[in-house]
Amino acid sequence: MRAIEFLVESMSRRNFMKGAAATGMMAATGANAMQYKPQPEEYNVLSPNTDNELVLQKVARHNGLKGSELAQFLGQMKHESWDFSKMSEKPKFKDYFAHKYDIRYAPKTARMLGNNKPGDGERYHGRGYVQLTGRDNYRMAGEAIGVDLVNHPELAAKPDVAAKIALWYWKTRVKPNVQNFGDTTSVTKAINPALLGLQARHQNFKDYLRIL
Repeated sequence: MRAIEFLVESMSRRNFMKGAAATGMMAATGANAMQYKPQPEEYNVLSPNTDNELVLQKVARHNGLKGSELAQFLGQMKHESWDFSKMSEKPKFKDYFAHKYDIRYAPKTARMLGNNKPGDGERYHGRGYVQLTGRDNYRMAGEAIGVDLVNHPELAAKPDVAAKIALWYWKTRVKPNVQNFGDTTSVTKAINPALLGLQARHQNFKDYLRIL
C-alpha cells in the first residue's frame, strides 16, 4: 500500500510540476508579448496650434522625411503659416487679392501665376501650410494629389489636403534644389527667393532639430 501511495504521490507531484512549468512558460510568453507590443509613435510640437502642426508632421514622417530634412520642412512651413495659425492668406484691404494677383490690376504677376481670368486673384490666393498661390499652382498641385483644386480651391485650406500640397511642393520645388538641408539659406531660396524671414526660419529649424 505504501508503495502504491508513494507512486500516486510521485505522479501527482510530477504533473503539478509540469503544470507549474507550463504556467510559467505562458506567463513568460505573455510578458514577452507585452514587452514587444508596438508603442504609439510620439510627436513633439513647437506651436500652440497643435492640431494643424500634428497633421503636417504625421504626413511628413509617413512619407519618409526625417532628420535635418524634416526639421527644415516643419520649420519652413511653420514660418509660412504664421506658426500654423493661418491656413488662408488674409486680405489687408478691400480687393487686396485682386490688386495683388489679378489680371486686371497686376497683369505681370497674374501671368506668372497663370491667373488669366478676372477674379482669379481672389479665387487662388494663398492657402495651406505653404500658402499655395495662383491658378497654375492649384492645377498642378491638385493633379499631383488627386484633388480638384481648380474648381474647389477652398479645399487647399483644409489641413489634411494642405499637408499633401506642402509635401508635393517640397518634393518638386525645394528638394531638387537643395544639397544640404542644414543650409537654411538655400532651402529658403527655393521657397522665398527674397529670403524674407531667414533668421526666424533658421531658428525654427534649430528648434525642431532639438525636439524631433
